[in-house]
Amino acid sequence: MRCADHGGLPMTATPDALIRRYYTLYNERRVHEASELFAPDAVLEHAPYGGPPARGGAGYVASAERSFVAFPDAHLDVLGIRPHGESMYDVDLLATGTHRGVLDLGGYGRFEPTGIHVSVRHREVIEIRDGMIAFASVTLDVDSLLGQLDPQRRGAGRSAAKRSSPP
Repeated sequence: MRCADHGGLPMTATPDALIRRYYTLYNERRVHEASELFAPDAVLEHAPYGGPPARGGAGYVASAERSFVAFPDAHLDVLGIRPHGESMYDVDLLATGTHRGVLDLGGYGRFEPTGIHVSVRHREVIEIRDGMIAFASVTLDVDSLLGQLDPQRRGAGRSAAKRSSPP
């Protein structure tokens, strides 16, 4: 049985299947469908960093759409999914895309389009409760990103961007 409220996944979908579906829908630009994978009260710690976390499916849609402005051809490859605890998962990702719009990384700065194609490792920590994403926190290799966008800034960022306090 498939359920529209779970992004078209069966109600008994495994966490691995849900996580992979989440990134497939992102890559296919079906973010409204992906937003159905989030609990209404889900907490999202995504760029821009330093502000309050986004909430629920609407927060996810806003985050994904911001990423498509900066990188219209953005693509996320899942490199690995590791469970820890009963509901938490570390997802290693490789993000690629061409910087064609303003990139807002909050406290790390705003970057005007460069036209440069980048490849940056990300990690997203995801909590799944009751078959839905309840928490998602993205970190990325800011030094690598900044070094690719502007070699003169190499080392100007920190090695990981993340909000400093958990929800």
